[in-house]
Order: sequence, then C-alpha cells, then structure tokens
Amino acid sequence: MKKIGLLITQKEKKPSARLEDKDIFYLFERTIKQEYGNQGAKNLKARYYKNGKLYIKSDSSIFSSELLLNKNEIIRKLNQELENDEIIDIKIKIRKIFLNSGKN
Repeated sequence: MKKIGLLITQKEKKPSARLEDKDIFYLFERTIKQEYGNQGAKNLKARYYKNGKLYIKSDSSIFSSELLLNKNEIIRKLNQELENDEIIDIKIKIRKIFLNSGKN
C-alpha cells in the first residue's frame, strides 16, 4: 500500500505543458502577419518544429532574406508569446522554382 503523503504529492504535480507544433505555427503566422502583412504570411510557412528549431518554407527569396535579417527579433517575439525560450533558431528553405525558357 502507498502512503497517503506520496499520493497527495503525486496528485499535486502537474504534468508539464508540452507545446504542440500547431500552437507554434499559429504564433509564427500571426507574428509574420504583424511584421510583413498578408504577403509575408502567404510566402513564409512553418513546416515543422524539432529540438527548439522552427523550420520554415519560403516561396520568396525576398521574404526569406527579410526573415533572416530579422530572425533574432522574430524568435524573441515568439518566445515572449510562449513565455519561455522554447525557440532557439529558425531555419529557412526556399522553394525551388524551375522556369521553362521556352526552348527545348
């Protein structure tokens, strides 16, 4: 049989709140909209989150450059919203666009 004191302390312990990817993605999209408007949100999409790194897919080299220049500020704003230092880095992958020159 377990001691009642042990049961009470186990009950008082709250499980740690684990952030889900979708929560981080929502905050990223909202922050990007505030900083760069709807075009920024359209061109910069969070794809996944792992080990403190947020991976972004970009459809625009211009917005990718903007995000790289302001990466630390965006990370600071996201962590401020999350009320911790969950995000340590942002990685960006620019979508490759192949243009057909019309010549075969």
